[in-house]
Formats: sequence, structure tokens, C-alpha cells
Amino acid sequence: MKLIRPALAGLALSLLLCLGAAAQPLAFAVLADTHIGSGAAASSGLAALVQAINADPSIRFVVVAGDVTEKGRDAELEEAKALLGRLKAPCHVLPGNHDTHWAGFGGYGFQRAFGGDRFDFEMGGAFFLGLSAWDQGHFAPDDVLWLEDRIRRIPADADVFFFVHFPPPSIDNWARVHAALRTRRTVVIAGHVHADRQDYFHGLPVWTVRAALAGDDRPPSMAVVTLDRSTVEIGRPDAAGIPRLWGAFSRRGRAPAAALAPVPTLPSRAEVLWRRDLGRRLAAGPISDGRRLYAADHGGRITCWSRTGKILWTYQAKAPFISRPAVQGKFLLAASADGRIVKLDAARGGLFSAADLGLRPTSPLVPFETRSGRIPRFWLGTSTGRILATNSFNLTPYLTSDAAKGLIQSAPLPVGGRLVFGAWDGSAHAVDAATGKELWRWTENDNFYYSPAGCAPASDGRRVFFCAPDGFVSAVDLATGQTVWRVQAGAWESLGLSEDGRRILIKSRLDAVLVLDAADGRILRRIAPAHGAGELEPGAPLEWKGRILLGARTGRILSIDEGGRVETLLDLGPGCVHTLVPMGGGRFAAANVDGAVAVFRLRD
Repeated sequence: MKLIRPALAGLALSLLLCLGAAAQPLAFAVLADTHIGSGAAASSGLAALVQAINADPSIRFVVVAGDVTEKGRDAELEEAKALLGRLKAPCHVLPGNHDTHWAGFGGYGFQRAFGGDRFDFEMGGAFFLGLSAWDQGHFAPDDVLWLEDRIRRIPADADVFFFVHFPPPSIDNWARVHAALRTRRTVVIAGHVHADRQDYFHGLPVWTVRAALAGDDRPPSMAVVTLDRSTVEIGRPDAAGIPRLWGAFSRRGRAPAAALAPVPTLPSRAEVLWRRDLGRRLAAGPISDGRRLYAADHGGRITCWSRTGKILWTYQAKAPFISRPAVQGKFLLAASADGRIVKLDAARGGLFSAADLGLRPTSPLVPFETRSGRIPRFWLGTSTGRILATNSFNLTPYLTSDAAKGLIQSAPLPVGGRLVFGAWDGSAHAVDAATGKELWRWTENDNFYYSPAGCAPASDGRRVFFCAPDGFVSAVDLATGQTVWRVQAGAWESLGLSEDGRRILIKSRLDAVLVLDAADGRILRRIAPAHGAGELEPGAPLEWKGRILLGARTGRILSIDEGGRVETLLDLGPGCVHTLVPMGGGRFAAANVDGAVAVFRLRD
């Protein structure tokens, strides 16, 4: 018998080892909805899960599928990061709505804590991809492009595991992502619903996993997924650490899911003057000075268009723009998510000056002038609840107020020498615009989740109006902060005033538009325009020459005439529409969260 040469022996041994490794099942753990910050049980439960994972050498990696924290606050993110940092296996973390919705649009704090909000890698011949669906179940356009690019690079016969916080039925622009995923043998794994479920959605197998957060009658829990040659299985370890299977899909012979019919785009009934697509998420709506239109997007870019839609200039920052900028005289003022404020030439885009705020800006910038009219200034709310009055010349804050104890999301309202704003602390606040002293604090429901923070307040000069996710619309005396009236109207966070200030316009969460009497809250009209149930993005209705104009979650711009007739003026494509921007002469600018921007004109 001839001896095998050393080189060939080494090669043979390597081949045997590879074959042995391939024959071994690949196992990984999935956690979702840990909700760090919701109580001591969340922290201790995650610590116990980390310990259990570390004790199981078969687990190759861990995925956390969103709602890592309860409110997305920096302290919660840091605690979650520290607990997950104890894992011996690699860990990949995605955000959920709890991580982004109450922490400032854009999830900048999450990205800073975990180094990003998407991932892709290969292991054992399978491919693993994770993507954020932001805070309302919607994929950003640049994220979709990223996913499509990654899928194209994966072999056609490979297994793909796609992770997202929201299960597909909760994602409004699922169709385009489905078109990419269906070309591979894909399993979708999600959280959000706090339950173990196995299903098919549009032909793709879907697992949703139970919340890791411990309940009154159950310990903290995780799922373990195992891949062998023919199947992929999911189970939940029992007290002895043995996974009890509750789901399985075949890895062989599974045909591609059928293609979905494209979402139809309705023809425009308005005169569309121009339309552009930024291709990037637009966390806040555009602004206009009557001559030009400006938008600051999540890619850190400011774009300026002429009245005819020509790009006049762009400016690129190093961090996303989350808050809406402001035009003040010949300057454009903008604050990026890293706390940097810039002052640009509004006509040409040149940088005049910049300053570091030291705080994360979260509200739109609101310009105003002192009584003398000589010193232009602007208000800005931050993630900590601090609100700043800043000198527009040197970008230096000269007045601060710490009345609020939670993030300030919507635009502060200067009215009657006061600044009125809601915050994610369960309350609305009024401070003296000259001193920053708190004049009153108002709440009729101090539940954090029902804070009057997403709604931009409106005022008729005597009262200020709010709505909140508890469904109520409230009128508050501007001078005293006392409740004048309060009505349940199924509201969410979208409130506007009629042109004469005598009626309140509400875009409810339940597919209705309501008109209320501003004097006493009586519901004068209730219209069902089918604007898209589950409205989660603030977008105030407005009135123009007797018509109510509003944007919908479906991406459509609707008009409601005095007889209640509903007409679709323009279809921007899936994605919540920001508040329309009047530009004069019957012209309006519209934009959705996907960065589709259009200017249209209405006739009398």
C-alpha cells in the first residue's frame, strides 16, 4: 500500500473536515421585543437570555429583531448595548418602532449606538439580511435599493433569511421588497406581535417570534433556528434548554413565490407643474419662501429647487437631517442629527457659518423676531426636552427652557408672547418667549404614549388646540392653560385650522376627516375619504377656498369639497405624505417619506 503524500494528506484531511462541518446543523438565536427601559424585568430577562446563549456553543450568532428599547432614549440604548455586549457569539441588531418613534425621527441614536440599522452576511451557505422598517412599517427607498443589490449577488439556489421588526402585513410598501425576496428561497423572520406564529404571506414563509420580555406567567424567551440539509426549524428552548419546535419549512424543492401585481398609480387630477424623486427618506416635509422650495433629507443633503423644478443648489452634511429647516430673510437655517447647525445662502447655498449645538435637534426650526424686529432668531426643540432660542446671526443659544422632560417633536408655536409646544412627557407647555419661564403645563392624560407631542399645535389667538393618540381633540385657554373643551374624535396627530380659524380639521386614524367647531368642539362634519387606516405620520389638513386638502398614508393627495365629494389630486406612491406647503397662486408643494416631491396647481 502506497503512502499518501503529505500535501495530499493535508488536502484530504481538510476536505473531510469541511464535509463534517457541512453536515452539522447551523443554529442561531432570535430575540425580539426586549423593551429595555420598561422595567427591571426587561433588563434581568435579557441578561438571563444572554447567559443561556453563552452556555450553548451550538449557537453561531444572534439576531435582535427590533423594539430593543421601550422609548429609544440614549440611556436605554446604552443599557441594551452593554447587555448584548456580553454575548460571546456575534450579534446583529435591528430597530423597531419603540426604538425610533419616540427618540427623534430617523433613528439616529439607534444607529450611533449599534453602528447601523441593517446587516448582511453569509454563513454555512445561507445568507442573512436585516433591514429597518422605520417607525411606521415602511422601507426607505435607499434601503430597498441596498436590499435589491444584495439579493442580486446571492446565488439563485441559495437560502435567504430576511429579518425585519414588522411582519410583512404591517409594511405598506412590501411589494417592492417582496419582488426581490421571491427570487430566492427566502424565510422572513419578524417580531412586533409578541407571539410565535408560522404563516405564508404572498407566498413567502414567515415566522414571528414571541417577545423576549418576560410576562406575568412566563419567563423571558427566545427562539432558536436550526438549518440542516433539508429543513429549517424554529423552536423555543424549554427549562432544560431543549428547543420545542413550533415551526418548520423545507429547504428543498420550494418554488419561487408568485409575483405581486404592481400597485396602481392613479392619474393626476391636479395640474402637476413638476415632480422630482430624491431617492432618500424625507423625515420632515419641505419648506418654501415663495420663490424656491427646500428639502433636507435623511442622507444629510439639502436640495433647493426653483419655481420650475430646476435644482439651484445642494448642500451635503455629515449626518442626517431629521428636523425641518427654516428660511429667515436671505438665509436657510438647518440642524442635522449630530447637533450641527448651519446657516446657508438661501439663493445660492453657500455656507455662511456653522455651530455645534451639543444636543440632538428633533423639532422643526421656527424663526421669529423680537419686538424690535432687529434680531432674527429661531426656536428649536431637542431630544432631551430642552428648547432653545438661538441668535440667527451667530447661531448661539441665548435662552433655554427645561420645562419639558421629554423629546420635542412637532413645531413650537409662537403666539401671544408665548411659545406653546407638546412634548413626549405627557404634557403640553407654554413658556414666556422673552424669558423662557414656564407659564403653564397642561395635560388631561399623562400617559406617555398619549402625549400631545406629534401634533403641531394651532391657535386662533385665544385658544390653542391639540390632538393626541388617545383620540381626543382639546382646546386650551392660551392665557391660563385651562381646558376649554375636550372631544373624543378618533384623532391621532394631524390637526389643522380652517382659513378663518373658526373650524378645526382632523385627519383621524380611522379613515375619517372631521370638522369641529373651534368654539365648543362640536363635530360639524364627518367625511370618510378612505385615506388609509392606521395613519401614523402627522400631516395636518388645510383649507383652500372651501376645499379641505390633505395627504394620506397611501401617498395620495386628496381634496374634499364643501359637499363632501372626495377627489384624488395626485399620487406620490406608497408612503405617508407630509403636510402640504402653500406656495401662493393656488400652488402647493407635496412630499412623502420616500422623498417624492411635487408641485401642483389648483384652479378655483
